[in-house]
Amino acid sequence: MKKRVLSIIMAAIMSFGAVGTVFANSASSGVITVDEKPEGEVVENVTKLIFVDKKEVIRYNSEEALILFDESEFKLAETLNKEIRNYVKAQETEMSKNYKMNASAISHSYSVYARVYESKNMISVVLYNYNYTGGAHGMQWLKSFVGYKDSEKLLTLEDIVLSKSVYESKIKKLINEKIDADSSNYYQYAESAVNSTEIKDRFYIDNSGNIVIYYQPYEVAPYAGGIKYFVFTPQELNGIITQDLFYELRYLKAPTGDIVINNEYVDLKCDVIKIEDTDGYSPDYIPVREVFELLGCQVTWNENDGVVINNMKTAVSPTDEEKAEFTYKLDGSNIFASVEPLPIVFTDGVKLNEVCDIKNVKGTSYISFSDLKKVLTGGAVMYDQYENINIYY
Repeated sequence: MKKRVLSIIMAAIMSFGAVGTVFANSASSGVITVDEKPEGEVVENVTKLIFVDKKEVIRYNSEEALILFDESEFKLAETLNKEIRNYVKAQETEMSKNYKMNASAISHSYSVYARVYESKNMISVVLYNYNYTGGAHGMQWLKSFVGYKDSEKLLTLEDIVLSKSVYESKIKKLINEKIDADSSNYYQYAESAVNSTEIKDRFYIDNSGNIVIYYQPYEVAPYAGGIKYFVFTPQELNGIITQDLFYELRYLKAPTGDIVINNEYVDLKCDVIKIEDTDGYSPDYIPVREVFELLGCQVTWNENDGVVINNMKTAVSPTDEEKAEFTYKLDGSNIFASVEPLPIVFTDGVKLNEVCDIKNVKGTSYISFSDLKKVLTGGAVMYDQYENINIYY
């Protein structure tokens, strides 16, 4: 099936909203306000203009990959695209207000769509989000979409259950049983939080055919516990979900592979391996030649330069002359609409050994996850909730 993958760059986000972008080296010196309110006076209806050095809000392709759907493929695609755009636009506008108040604290954020389940009839999509707007740590959360491909309407849990009046209490009972079995990793009041939180819009179907209900950090457990996933097999929800959905999911076989490239699982001839570093950590290392060639790049090696990559998509950083200032009003408008994404070009002669710590293991060159993310500025590299390496390019 043709899949249209569009890597785009957007604005940063508030602690609970989704948009993708990076604020590069944001600093208070890059924001100058004029028409400031005089001390001791009350000034109403004053239009404030803020001048922002464009280099302070560069949008990086490498921090976000947004999968948009080909509207010729299935009916629901138009709805998905509309919901995605509306969601992003709303959060950009909200973030505009936050940026004006606290520009120096905002570091970066991203959002990534991934199709976690797709069959002939259904599609389930998850948006992974993370941002940092100051404080001890950033914030992560999910946004999900589920629907039948031949429909124009997205589904809620109420649309896939036998009884709208009792499904929520039954599912919440199952969630609380899972919490009770692992209570040390949840708040003492987690059961009360579950019972008081609406769940009809916080679910998705994973690639094994399970129905997953999720809670954001802080809702039922501390931030360190991350997003909490409650995974239910079709058999566990038999008698609660519709029979049509039960039989669709019951015999689903999950895709397998070593990594995910543009939402497709790929088996590698050379395994992803872990190599311990000097700090005692063991990050993932990916075989260079195999992965870059899967992305359409040309890989060569010579004794002087080491590994050289040709035909690689990279984002072009603007020159100092191109970093012109722009102006926006201090109101509710979306300030990021005027920030243009960095152009993407194909680059030859990228010497990986000069910018990355390339490891040679039994004659095979390996690149770390973090270095791969650094050099693929024309795409995006990240982990999903199953710790699979995902590459969008």
